[in-house]
Amino acid sequence: MKQNIITIIGAAIIAIMLFIPLPKVCIFILFGFDVFTLLICGIATLIKRIKGNQLFWLPRFILIWCICTVSIVIATVRILLTSENPDFPALIFSKDTSNKNLFISILIFLILTTITFIHIGTGKKRLKEEWEKVKERGIKEEIEFFGSLDSSFKFLSGTFNFMLFITIVIFFGRTLIDNSTFNIAMNVASRKNIILAMEISIIVQALISICSFMSSGCIAVSEENKEA
Repeated sequence: MKQNIITIIGAAIIAIMLFIPLPKVCIFILFGFDVFTLLICGIATLIKRIKGNQLFWLPRFILIWCICTVSIVIATVRILLTSENPDFPALIFSKDTSNKNLFISILIFLILTTITFIHIGTGKKRLKEEWEKVKERGIKEEIEFFGSLDSSFKFLSGTFNFMLFITIVIFFGRTLIDNSTFNIAMNVASRKNIILAMEISIIVQALISICSFMSSGCIAVSEENKEA
């Protein structure tokens, strides 16, 4: 029930972000808070993992975090695609459009995308196997927890897929705007914006990877407790 309420509220927030632009300062503050809370929870997860304690609050946190992150990304993309300043992205992200930076950006993007995709897929498979064992034990708290954890993995997977889609939107959208509105040559605009899109995607995917490892830690704790 609580997860349904969180999902409804999250959908409303995302819808608001689509139509009501946020000031740049607010986006920076929200993103900083988003990263800070994830790192704090990551440390707490590591400590609990070492002690062998289960994190019953983690699935709900991941659900809320995914909703907040998607909202921040939408607000950021809205600014990028409506800015009247062609150099606005360069005020925040890299100005280097050399072949070396382009190669590094694409390489990191492909490696991180592959790692995140594989890890989320592996985590979902392990979760399914462990959940079946939990159902056999018939412990209500564990069944509810793994049900919530399954939902968090689905939201993580959805956020990951959404970020890949947004990467394409930023690249094509900003390139077309630069070319048609600011008369920037297509080859120059495309080079600049593919790096921009990759950098944004790399940042968010790195955070998604952290969340994925946190979720997998819960499965590992359950497996270790069962063996003990």
